[in-house]
Amino acid sequence: MKRKHWLLLAGLVLAAPMVFMGVKGLQILRAIGGGNPLEGWQGLKNPRGQFPGKERLTVLVIGKDYSRDDKGMPYTKDSRADTIMLLGVDMASREISAVSVPRDLRVTAPDGKTGKINGTYSRGKEELLVGTLEELFDVDVDYTVALKPDAVREIVNSLGGVEVSPIDFLKYKDSWGQLDIDLPKGPQKIDGEQAVGYSRFREVNTKEKLPSGELRTIRNVKHSLEEGDGRRTARQQELLRSMVAAGLQPGNLAKADQLIDVGFNQVDTNLTRTQLTALATIFRSGVANMHSYTLDANPQRIGGLEYMVLDERKGKAMVDWLIKGDEKAANRAIRVAVYNGSKTKGVARLFAETLRKEGYDVIVGGNTPKTSLTSEVFFNKAAFVSRAEKICGQMNDGKPKKYAPGDKPLGLYPQSDLLVIIGEDVAGELPDKLASTTPQARRRSGSL
Repeated sequence: MKRKHWLLLAGLVLAAPMVFMGVKGLQILRAIGGGNPLEGWQGLKNPRGQFPGKERLTVLVIGKDYSRDDKGMPYTKDSRADTIMLLGVDMASREISAVSVPRDLRVTAPDGKTGKINGTYSRGKEELLVGTLEELFDVDVDYTVALKPDAVREIVNSLGGVEVSPIDFLKYKDSWGQLDIDLPKGPQKIDGEQAVGYSRFREVNTKEKLPSGELRTIRNVKHSLEEGDGRRTARQQELLRSMVAAGLQPGNLAKADQLIDVGFNQVDTNLTRTQLTALATIFRSGVANMHSYTLDANPQRIGGLEYMVLDERKGKAMVDWLIKGDEKAANRAIRVAVYNGSKTKGVARLFAETLRKEGYDVIVGGNTPKTSLTSEVFFNKAAFVSRAEKICGQMNDGKPKKYAPGDKPLGLYPQSDLLVIIGEDVAGELPDKLASTTPQARRRSGSL
């Protein structure tokens, strides 16, 4: 029998500091323990013991969506999964990794039906969705957390709002879906209703409804960089991080018991109350590091329907790395494009071959449109920073730079996770530098 809980890590991180604050702490334990503080104490005394034999947990987070009847009224029976996110929770390092799965991803589920992955939830709830993900990625899901359709609105409002920073404007109105989004570009604080729009926005209005009921295409539409499922899932991940940050604010810590009650009423999970207390204890100092990634998939029309088709090689490598914690899978999960920005021939191919030997998926992009004096490494997602820094160290020990959608470093259009430009500063000495970093050279120098 499932009971209602709050797994959003905002709630887990938020609850723990309060348990040490006297009477208030006792109220928190009662809230977590369902009126029995002794149940909460078990999670405090031996938190890791609540997950025997586990160093990492895999948690599936599901955002439920409303269905609507012919009058536009919302209902949740047989609703699809609007958000599908796998969390890898490392209890030793207190690191969390999130991998978002496109809801229109084309899959064949264990029930033999092929279609969009969000439909597996409407057919078979958590069991069928979990089975689909486990078969697709060879991963074991330990726990599930299903957020009710109003969870984002209610939890964000209970936190007093959250800080977000859209990269472009978001404007969309859907009277049928009761969705009215109007947010400008840049850092801002949003309330629960705005947070719903922030997490659901996919594109600006391209059609308008006439009084006759006919739909007419809007001309000269101004599009936003926030459009598309990729940015949508990135905003959902940002919203999760913002909720964690808001939960740690002193004002929210002081009303932790009220927030936990709100969370319990908005989430269904198979985690026990004691396990929730244990996780809160483990993460009482906060989340040490949090990575997020959206699986690469390409739009494809099949049988008259629009699907997202997974890049299986990369998708499985990303899940192995971020969710299972397999560091060896990290390099093969990352696609690197290497360009020659110098006047020295062959250095891009030379450096690309070195990266291939380290397991990266590498393409040689040729020469840059103009000469670059300095070698540079660009990354498109925070999850790849550590690898970008390592590659910088193989060239000139510089600092990698982040590029956002629409950016064109040196006039290039990046089609990769990392973009490497070999500049004049290292082109001449690069062959000798790379030769000195081979295993054979390090053995000769005594560093191996």
